Amino acid sequence: MSRRKLFSEVPFIKKGRIELRALGLQDEESLSELVRSPRVYRYLPTFLFEKQYEDIRYVISHLYDICMKESIILGIFADGEFCGLAEMYGYRDPIHKISVGYRLLERCWGKGIATEALGIMVDYLYEQTDI
Repeated sequence: MSRRKLFSEVPFIKKGRIELRALGLQDEESLSELVRSPRVYRYLPTFLFEKQYEDIRYVISHLYDICMKESIILGIFADGEFCGLAEMYGYRDPIHKISVGYRLLERCWGKGIATEALGIMVDYLYEQTDI
């Protein structure tokens, strides 16, 4: 089965107050806060990339080496503040299928951030594919 690679580079997507962008070492503290939250990860599998390693700096440094084949994890920022992670994964070109998801810091829940981020992801994916 032939697969077209959806992510040839890490996208930077901005719409309104929401920005989806690559994580950098400057985001270490915020990502650590997210990963340590039992309420955020309560119903999520433990094999998630950012949960596989104790060293968050290692995760950030290797995130785009490992996760670009069929998925991408981007930081969600609202008005410049880190709010969580957006993920587009499991891309299958022949059937135009991809899954999307997010994880937000608890203090960002209930503010419409996930709704906006998901809308931005869907718009981006629609623009990138030949549907």
